[in-house]
Amino acid sequence: MKAPVSLTFEELLAVLGKARERRLRDWVMLLFLVWHGLRASELVQSSTRQAGLFFTREKAERRRAEIGAAAAVTEVTRRIQGKPRICFLVTTEQPITRSGMTYGSVVGGEVEVQRLKRSLKTTQDLHEHENELLNERKAWSQWLREAPRRGKKGAARGCLPEVQQNVILSHFQASESVFRISRSQLWRIWRRYATEAGLPPRKRHPHCAKHTIATLLVDAGVPLPKIQVHLGHASLASTGKYTLPREDEVSRAVGKAIGSLM
Repeated sequence: MKAPVSLTFEELLAVLGKARERRLRDWVMLLFLVWHGLRASELVQSSTRQAGLFFTREKAERRRAEIGAAAAVTEVTRRIQGKPRICFLVTTEQPITRSGMTYGSVVGGEVEVQRLKRSLKTTQDLHEHENELLNERKAWSQWLREAPRRGKKGAARGCLPEVQQNVILSHFQASESVFRISRSQLWRIWRRYATEAGLPPRKRHPHCAKHTIATLLVDAGVPLPKIQVHLGHASLASTGKYTLPREDEVSRAVGKAIGSLM
């Protein structure tokens, strides 16, 4: 087992800085992604026929029974940690649509996260930070003020009269998705800013955000059970992988050790 790929603190600031320079929506999205350790499908809208991938048929059949007759179990081969394994994929006849984060899930300075892959639902604060790039609470307030006069892509449009903006804000539906883009669009957005920030290809996917907050918390000395709760892990073993040394740290240590021998 190796440590998940994560960003250093400096790399994280570089990505957030690129996002903030270009589009408010993108900056706010990435802040939520990082602070709360979200998967892409937990943040934005998604649609899939895959209801789960399991290592045993028993678990797959249990999942199929939860869904009903419209689900099926198929035996497939997947490469897990570099090795091919026989798995059991549960699929549905009709796509499963997820709204991602909704306006109703962010209330009173808190965000309620309904996690996927059997992880636990969590409720967390919107975080403040002395560094403007990391000030999630301020970014969210700015988004609420400006969202009515921004299009689907979050780009600024012509200003609306103040009264009209207030009317629109007061009519946000609790079930309405905050970020009305697809999962693949989020991947492209992260890849763009990671590339502009000079990150290597292995760090140009949004799941690095989930790994980054966990790794930073470990480095800060936060106890593993608290990190487990923050990420919604059902098992402490899932959190334990973040205690492993990062590949770049190991590479530097090896280089330093070899250099001392010369």
